[in-house]
Amino acid sequence: MNRTVKVKALGKFVALALAMGFACAVPAYAEEGVAPTSTDDWNFAFSLHVYGDTDGTEWREKDTYTATYINPTYFTGDPCRIYVDGAYNPDGSARDQGCMIGKAYLRDTGKYVIHNNVKERGNRYAQITVWAYRDVRTFTNGLWSPDVSDASKYTSLN
Repeated sequence: MNRTVKVKALGKFVALALAMGFACAVPAYAEEGVAPTSTDDWNFAFSLHVYGDTDGTEWREKDTYTATYINPTYFTGDPCRIYVDGAYNPDGSARDQGCMIGKAYLRDTGKYVIHNNVKERGNRYAQITVWAYRDVRTFTNGLWSPDVSDASKYTSLN
């Protein structure tokens, strides 16, 4: 193979590699049908044993002014109150427990949203917390997301 053919082949390879690299590096936007990062699902597991017990998820970044998504895939026991709390810091410091819109109860498996005003109150992180308001054990686990791309697709808990 002569030098000119090698240079052209190498040029085509570099152009293709750059095009593929740039295509992969282009950020995706919601208007293109790709949801923001905080709609990623995270695992949760809650265990409540007696009246007054609480349990909660880890803090996750909340990107939008949307509802929070929860999908309990296993549920046994009595209903429990469920809250979405906010915080300005990722470790939960400066916790804001006033982010709920109405009251919400978790009673069964399913795909739900919980309306809240975490972002509207200036918070950057969200957490789901459950509270046992009866003296019966409750166990549940599944997936949750601080944000939801289309709340109208799911049943609202509040």
